[in-house]
Amino acid sequence: MKVKEPKRGGVCYSLQGRDKGRWYVILKVEPGYVFVTDGKAGGAKSPKKKNLKHVYLTPREVELPERDDKVRDNEIHRALKNILETKTEDGECQKTT
Repeated sequence: MKVKEPKRGGVCYSLQGRDKGRWYVILKVEPGYVFVTDGKAGGAKSPKKKNLKHVYLTPREVELPERDDKVRDNEIHRALKNILETKTEDGECQKTT
């Protein structure tokens, strides 16, 4: 099930680009764009800017601190890994990479 509106802490995966198929956590939302990280490449200090048309928004979420300077890459990576290793009832969030 695809979510229509992106929000901070939401889990998504890339549909286009070199990173096609990679899973990310949304750090920031702007009109038409989201800034995402997977806790490894780029990290929370320099998140990747993705067009909303190029990501698939899932209903899964990661709890993030309110302030951006408190977000840690290792915590994002660990939370994303835990979410992807667990399977929902409809099988949506199976790890594919």
